[in-house]
Amino acid sequence: MELRALLLLVFLSFSTLWAAKLQIDDKIVTKQDVLPVTLTLGEPVSGQGTLSLLWTDSFGRKVAESTKTVEINGQFLEFSFPLAPAVALQNFLEVTLNIEGRRVQEELEFFVTPTS
Repeated sequence: MELRALLLLVFLSFSTLWAAKLQIDDKIVTKQDVLPVTLTLGEPVSGQGTLSLLWTDSFGRKVAESTKTVEINGQFLEFSFPLAPAVALQNFLEVTLNIEGRRVQEELEFFVTPTS
C-alpha cells in the first residue's frame, strides 16, 4: 500500500498543472487583424516545450488547431495568430503548454467583429 501512495505522489509531481493566466488586449479586433496573446506562468521556467492551440467558435466549430515547439525563458510566453478564419462573433481559445514534465491549460473568450 505504501508503494502505491509513493507512485501516486511521483505521478502527481510530474503532471502538475501550473497556475497561469492567459491574456489578450481589450481592443476591438476584426478578421483582418492578428490576435496577440500572452501566457503568464505562475513561476519562471526555462527550456523547450510544446504549445497547443485550439480555437473554437460559439457554434462549437473548430476554427483552427495547431501545435508547435516553443522556447521559453522566464514567466511569459507571447504568441499571435491571424483572425482571417473567423466566422462567428464569439470565439474561444484553449492553450496548453507542456514543459519540464508539467502542463498548463488555460482558456479565454474573444470577439471578432465584422469588417466595415
